[in-house]
Amino acid sequence: MNKIVGIVERILRIIMFVVAVAMLGGALFLLGLHQTNKNLEKIPVSGKIVYGTEVKAIHEVTYSFEGKDIKKDL
Repeated sequence: MNKIVGIVERILRIIMFVVAVAMLGGALFLLGLHQTNKNLEKIPVSGKIVYGTEVKAIHEVTYSFEGKDIKKDL
């Protein structure tokens, strides 16, 4: 019985080690993506909610992209 418990403990430790390494790898990957995207040019966006006579609110978003001013009603 003690041999079975020892084998199960080793298997669980190996599984936990693999999961820990995978989690660290995922964290490093996401950190790299964050550092890459940190210095990209940001597009300024402004939005407002305009209340009308309808039941639900109208959302307006305005932004400038490639020299064009774009206004969207959502």
